[in-house]
Amino acid sequence: RFRGVTGVQTCALPISISFIDSGEVYFNVAKNPLCPFVVSMKDMDVEVLGTQFNLKVSENAIETALFSGSVKLSSPHLKNECHLVPGQKTIYNKVESKLSWQEADLLCDAGWRNGTLVFKDTPLKEVFEDVSNAYGVEFHLQRNIPMNDKITGTFKQTGITEMLDALSRLYNFSYSIKEKQVYIK
Repeated sequence: RFRGVTGVQTCALPISISFIDSGEVYFNVAKNPLCPFVVSMKDMDVEVLGTQFNLKVSENAIETALFSGSVKLSSPHLKNECHLVPGQKTIYNKVESKLSWQEADLLCDAGWRNGTLVFKDTPLKEVFEDVSNAYGVEFHLQRNIPMNDKITGTFKQTGITEMLDALSRLYNFSYSIKEKQVYIK
């Protein structure tokens, strides 16, 4: 998980940040037409036009939630550039090359910044991905768990064992943690 980017006070050149495959980051960028700020990913670019937004990149999707200001999305897979206004969220499906829109939710879309993981009808596979990112661990599933089941809940990040205890009660599994490896049995 990317926890944030510490600031550049002034710049003479455009700033570009590249994601490799996955991660989540919250940006607070001042508007400066002389200093374009672009987040580049394999499937999409997000041009920042003075804003606060959360960007979450996973294997199959790119989520952009805008809280203030504006951002412009562009991709060779989209017919037109898209401009978001505050309160909007887009989800770009990398597999289908489709963009969907919905209302942004500050707690759900950026709660991780304050130590809260919020899930609303979230597939268990994504829950494990978010927990992995939040705690810097890798999961090893040694038994079948219904990864398409959907979870709704709010978890304060007090420790990974509290989260795993709750999930283990729901799905009747045991787990062990060795360094940064979590084994689900």
